[in-house]
Amino acid sequence: MSPLFGPDPQKVLARGAQMQGRIVGIRVGFTHDDEPIRMDHYAVEAGGQLYGIRQRLDPEEEVRLGQTVGLRVDKDAAVIEWGTVGTTRWKRLKEPPAPGIEDDSDGLGKARQKWVEGTATIVRTGRRSIMMGLTKVSDAVVVVHVDGHEDYELTIKNVVPSFYATHLFAAGRTLPAWVDPKRPDKVKLDWARAAMADPGVGQPPAIARKDEVAEIEPPPIAADGFAAKLMARAGVAVDGDPHAVQDLVSWDAFVAVQRAIAADGWTEDPARQEQLAVGAGVPPREWAGARERWMGRISSDLGIAQAYRVAMGG
Repeated sequence: MSPLFGPDPQKVLARGAQMQGRIVGIRVGFTHDDEPIRMDHYAVEAGGQLYGIRQRLDPEEEVRLGQTVGLRVDKDAAVIEWGTVGTTRWKRLKEPPAPGIEDDSDGLGKARQKWVEGTATIVRTGRRSIMMGLTKVSDAVVVVHVDGHEDYELTIKNVVPSFYATHLFAAGRTLPAWVDPKRPDKVKLDWARAAMADPGVGQPPAIARKDEVAEIEPPPIAADGFAAKLMARAGVAVDGDPHAVQDLVSWDAFVAVQRAIAADGWTEDPARQEQLAVGAGVPPREWAGARERWMGRISSDLGIAQAYRVAMGG
């Protein structure tokens, strides 16, 4: 960010004093653009002062309310030093978030006003493949409880825990939930309230990529073998290198956006996908075409398809 619009985060990192702070407040918001982008705001207490910081942290799935983090502090500006430090859209906040977690995403703001409060106890979680096995999403079988009503079992599909609550997505957990009184099958898990009750400082995500059971990989096909020649006649290659492909949206950028879409529950809304793409640095209005091109390469080259499976944790 230019100093004309506030402190320069790179200068804060370069000359700021090192301190230890504690996250005491998290607020999740979105820009007012036509294609809103998620913004994470933190209140961090350090040295007797409270710093307001807008910053995306990476890895975000291990961030917890109450967690100790490193800071670089220059006067009243601070940058959180966490994992891969990124300063895109960083901002010093004059008013830090209130203590606790404020997150109305996924329609929770309206649900809290109009739906019925209840709980959802996770019976089991599961992973299933989508997109022809190229990636996976998570589902949860839960028992829903609403006072005055009989409990019932429900499968919630494409569950994506908020980044600060990934430790809570596990069998046996009872989470605050909101139930549509007209549609009992529509249930929203309130991750903010759940994480305030059980912040999980130091606890890893309940479902991590490294913990997933690897699928059996098919035997490699030699680029000059008989099977490869048959596939070549059908227009399918086997030896593509995605990093060698020249595209306005690079392979790494494509994968980054696909991961963001996966984290968003594999949204199919074009506007939401565009929003996520722009947030990941893809030029505006370029995502739809780039995604079509890359998916075409994935479907026509087993080498690129395999690289995609690995990149997406499949």
